[in-house]
Order: sequence, then structure tokens, then C-alpha cells
Amino acid sequence: MKKIISFLLFVILPLLLVVPGFMGWQAEKSMQDTAAYINSLPAYSANWQSYKRGWFKSEGVLLVSVDDIEGLTDSTEPVELPVAFHLVHGPVLLGHKTEAFTLGLGGFDLQVTLLDRHEAYLQDVLSVIGEGPLYQLAARMDLTGRIALHDRWLPFEFNTEALSIVADGYEGEGEIGLDRKLIYTMGLPRIRIKAMSLEGSAVAFTAKALKAELSAELASWHSAQVAPGKVIVSVGSLKNETASIVFKDMHFEAEAKIDAINNTLSYLSELNVGALNIAALEADMSDIQLELSYLKFSLAFLESYYALIQDPPANANAEYWQQYLGELILKELLPASPELKIDTLAFTTSQGKFFARLLLTIEGESLAKANVSSNNPLGLLPFMVFHLDTEMDMALAVQFAELYVRNQIETQWAKEERVFVASELNEAVKTQVPSVLDMLISQGFIVSHDDDYRLNIDYAKGQATLNGQPMPLPF
Repeated sequence: MKKIISFLLFVILPLLLVVPGFMGWQAEKSMQDTAAYINSLPAYSANWQSYKRGWFKSEGVLLVSVDDIEGLTDSTEPVELPVAFHLVHGPVLLGHKTEAFTLGLGGFDLQVTLLDRHEAYLQDVLSVIGEGPLYQLAARMDLTGRIALHDRWLPFEFNTEALSIVADGYEGEGEIGLDRKLIYTMGLPRIRIKAMSLEGSAVAFTAKALKAELSAELASWHSAQVAPGKVIVSVGSLKNETASIVFKDMHFEAEAKIDAINNTLSYLSELNVGALNIAALEADMSDIQLELSYLKFSLAFLESYYALIQDPPANANAEYWQQYLGELILKELLPASPELKIDTLAFTTSQGKFFARLLLTIEGESLAKANVSSNNPLGLLPFMVFHLDTEMDMALAVQFAELYVRNQIETQWAKEERVFVASELNEAVKTQVPSVLDMLISQGFIVSHDDDYRLNIDYAKGQATLNGQPMPLPF
């Protein structure tokens, strides 16, 4: 028994003495990598104001700076936010939101909050509901290197004469696996924002039942500051209270893909809205769908663009940007044949359905061989390709025509200072709408087909057709 005890002491005691220090060093390296990652992002920078590595725990203050966002502050100086890091590392972990007993051999438990003075300031400015820090992030890395994340903010209210914000509690959680893939989900029951303009008008929005999922392949982070990933956002309802516009059952998905062979980025997105009501137009729409994509976007262009805007000369003017940015677009962006695509734009109303698709691209290979100057944008036209197809039920086309004619008549009568009643306006609209539609058909702008109207525009190699007929161009 004594030999066994001696052996255990011989083996375990050095581990208990050495491992915590080694884990402290590992944790510090991870924190240094965090600062380096933030520094790699455009407009962001980070540096450690202090870092104290301890035996079983470490702490530090990281100063994160972000370049001024237009309208956020009156100053041109970067916005700075110091955040406090508290780490617990080896040989065991027992931390906030990760309360299970865990070996800390190779892992750490991290908590991130605002500095005490900033927390005190926010607690004084805001009406916070609940105990503890306003915002808190907890993270734990286990033996395998997997990192579990959990963050939250407490419900709060902020009220001034110019701005009012009411937000329910926010909860988020996620993980970073061994493949360095980040998966994160969040939920926010409700947030309401009301702002007053300098002219005294108010804008108020309320969003309910917000949920989001995010995934990103951090191991494939590109030097152009993008990574393959996907985001899904759903909103139960979004209401513009001042304009009486209500969206219900919104669902948005977007995905970024990187083509490593051609060094391009593709972005695909889809928005679905169950119902939309616009009180001012007395309009109700349903089954709204928008599929929008940006394809073959040059990553080399993004890298050069970030380098160009990083430190422009103080006297940079429109001519400067036209020269240098124009050259970047012509030499690095367009030769990759980027595409803007709307595969689907559709909605339904009580009067019928609407559908459209669009493609805008450029023949990059041909353009690269041509002698086109960035000072002559019209020189790009022979290399552009454009397609547009639309279909609209006849009753819906009549409704749109009525809105257009009504606006034209009201404007004209207002110039003439004419006094009229609603019935006069309605009669004038109904009288003129048929002639407007007949004119569009006779001039070939729209084509009647069964119970709908259709419009098709094709442009390629400098030639255009409208509904299958040659269309003269003003250039």
C-alpha cells in the first residue's frame, strides 16, 4: 500500500504542480490568438492593456477598437471598448454556465464582461431588469479542444427625448469544434426602438420572436476577410408603427461559398415573408419570396479594395477614387464575370400574383482581352449581359396602373390648385387606366397572354430585344 501511495504521489503531485502553469500559458496563447483574429478584421483592432497570468486563473483587459461608423459618433476617432477577461484553467474547471465538474488538463473556463466602470455607467443610464452584469459571455474549452459558448444580456430600457429602446433578455449559445467550425444560435423575444428626427417626426419599430443560427468555417478564413458559412434568421413579426407596415413570419437564409480554384466568393440568399400589410396603400401581400445571389465575386478585388481604403491620402477626392477604384474594378473584379441574379421575386395579393427573374453579368474573359479604360464606363456596355422576365395577373396590373395614374392626377391637380372630392378622383382614374394599359401594349412594352401580362428584356453584345422585338438603344 505504501508503494502504491508513493507511486501515486510521485506521478500525480508533479501533474498538480506543473499542469496549472502549463494551462495558464496555453490560455494566454489562446487569448493572444483572439486579439490577432480581431486585428485581421477590417476596421477592427485589439490590443491587451493588461494580462496577468496566474497559476489556476488569469485575467486581463482587451481594448477593442472599431473605426467610426458614419452617424454613430460626432468624432472621427475610433470607438474603443475595453472588455475584461477572467480565465480559470487546470487542473479542474467549475465555472459559470458550465457548472459540471471537468478536468482542466488542456482546457480553460472563460468569462467576459465589461469593465466595472463601464458596467456601472450602463447600469446608471439604463433601466436594467435582473441581477448581474448587463452583458456576459462564458466559454469553456475541454480536453479535446472543443469550445462551448454561452452569452446573454439582461432585459433593459433606455429612454431619452430622442431615442427609446426596450429590449427583452437575449440568450445565445454555440460551439467551436475541432474542425474550427463555429455554430451559434440566439433568441430575442422582443425589441422596440423609437427615434425622433431633428424635424420632430418619429420612427418606431417593434420586432418579436427573433431567432438566428450562424455557422462559419473559421479554418477556411480567407485573407479577404470572409469565410464560408451560413446564417438563418427568423422574425415572428416586424412592425413599423409610424408607417403602419407589418411583416409577419419572416425567414431569411444566406450562405457564403468560396471557390478556392478561381479565388471567388458566391453569396446566395432567400427571403420569405408570410404576410405584409401596408395600411397607407391598403395593400395586403402574402407568400413573398426573394432569391438573390451574387456569384463569382473576386476575392483578389476585395483584398485590394481593403488595402486601398485602409489609408487613403488626406486629399483623396472623386477623381482619386475614380482612377484607383475604377482600375481595381476593371482589372480585378469584372474579369471574373461576376453575376447578380434574382432567381425569384414573387408575391400574391387579392388581385393576383406577380413573378420576376433577373440576371446581370459581364463577359469577363472578353473584357480582359479588350482595351477598355476606367475613364470610359460606356466602354463596358458591349460586354454586359442583362435578362429580365416578369409575369403579372391582369387584375394586379390594373391595380398597379391605378396607383400610378392616381399619383399622376393628384400631382397635376395640385399644381392647378384644383379642388376635388374623392369620387371625382376615382372616376378620373378608372377612365384613364384602360388607355394607359392599351398604350403599353400597342407600343410593345407589355404582352397580353391568357390572363396575365408579360415583359421580357434581353441585352447582350450591345444588342437588345423587348418582348422578342429589336429595341433601339440611346447609345
